[in-house]
Amino acid sequence: MNRKFRVWDGKEMHEPPHDFLLSGDGVVWEGYGDEASSYASAVRLLKFEPMLSTGLTDSEGTKIWEGDIIGFKILGSMAHYLVAWHEKYGAWHCRAGNGEWMARLSVQLDKDDCTVNGNRHEDSELLGEPAK
Repeated sequence: MNRKFRVWDGKEMHEPPHDFLLSGDGVVWEGYGDEASSYASAVRLLKFEPMLSTGLTDSEGTKIWEGDIIGFKILGSMAHYLVAWHEKYGAWHCRAGNGEWMARLSVQLDKDDCTVNGNRHEDSELLGEPAK
C-alpha cells in the first residue's frame, strides 16, 4: 500500500515528493532508489515523524495532513484544533489543545469555513501550547 505522508525531522517539514519510505509499523526510512528494492539499503530514521495524508482538503483547497492545526469559527471566535486519527472511531477527528476529542474532521469540513493554519511542530502556540 502506497500511503502519502510528509516527514518532520525535528527541524523542518519534508513535503512529498521526497526520498523517505514508511514501513507498516510507522517507522521512517531514508530510501535509495525505488520503493520495491530500497529497504535493504535504507537507513532507519527513528527521530523522524511521519504525518499521514487525510485525503481531505480545507475550504481553500489546501491538503490536510495528520498533525495540522485547522481553524474555524465557533460562536463568532476562531478556534484551533489538531488533526489526529481517532483509533476508537477509525476516522480523522479534530482534537482540542487540552486533548479533548471534538467532531469528525469530514463533518467539520462540510459545515464550516475551515482552513489549515499550521502544524503541531511549527505552530503549537495556536493550540495554547508553548512554542517549540
